[in-house]
Amino acid sequence: MKEISLIDLIDKTRNEIKSFNHSQSTRWQYNYAWRGLCNYFEKHGITQFLN
Repeated sequence: MKEISLIDLIDKTRNEIKSFNHSQSTRWQYNYAWRGLCNYFEKHGITQFLN
């Protein structure tokens, strides 16, 4: 299995959900949640995930 960073995983997810045409407030909520995930995993030393 290949490893992927959280940032790359978030970028891939962003690209995949573009076609959903979410409102700006929904995209803001996704970004807010992703920042929280980044902070959590960084705090716990987790940088890579299996893809």
